[in-house]
Amino acid sequence: MPNFDDTLAYMMPHHFGGQPLSGEPTIYDDTTALTIFYESDEERLASFLPGGFSLRQNEVMVSMMENRGVRWMGSEPYNIVAVNIAARWEAEGIDGWYCLVVWENRATPILPGREQTGIPKIFGEVEALRRFPDATVRTWSHYGGHTHCEILASDVCVATPEQRANVEAEFKSMNWFGFRFIPATNAAGAALAQPTLFPQEFKVRHVETGTPSLQWSAPAMHKNPTQAHIVASLRSLPIAGYTRPAVIMQARADLRGDLARVLA
Repeated sequence: MPNFDDTLAYMMPHHFGGQPLSGEPTIYDDTTALTIFYESDEERLASFLPGGFSLRQNEVMVSMMENRGVRWMGSEPYNIVAVNIAARWEAEGIDGWYCLVVWENRATPILPGREQTGIPKIFGEVEALRRFPDATVRTWSHYGGHTHCEILASDVCVATPEQRANVEAEFKSMNWFGFRFIPATNAAGAALAQPTLFPQEFKVRHVETGTPSLQWSAPAMHKNPTQAHIVASLRSLPIAGYTRPAVIMQARADLRGDLARVLA
């Protein structure tokens, strides 16, 4: 077994050495997110949650986020689509959002997100937000040229003071739950299975709202063999109704890796 320095953080390939733990948040200077919320099948949502979690309310949150000024990546940008459900970690009474899946269009942030904080990240192309003269904003995610998710906000306008206050309260400090899973080698089951907490903080600069719309398109297995089952499962969740207006938020994001931890 290798000898690890307890003061350093290691990533694969570990044999090139580790890096000092910063003990500081990871800063994203400029983020723009389009987020929608909807109600679905309560039993289906609860079935996604590992032991120790409960469904906090019947609500799904889907966010597309443009990340700019990502300091730890030398300001390289990247985009994501994240699917989350409202959850509670019962042992400590922590309310937050349990992440089902995140598509990201760069490999660099996928690796530490999976290995260190248990966020279930996979690769996908995520288009930048497109604004149109008819007050619509849209984006979509695809893999191999096959679109699997489209998000739209129509009738977009500047948020009212009350709407902005609600958004600031929701995202000022957000508990993001993950589950760090390492499959067993040449065997069924897991080599590692741990629920995780990865807090996020957003310093809101501007908020708009609109009428939300979401569409999942399940690709044929041969078109996306490693992700088709994921998209098919999300597509099968009914959209019983949108629970809030679509939110377009510009903010600085502080990813609190310094507060991330395994839940036990």
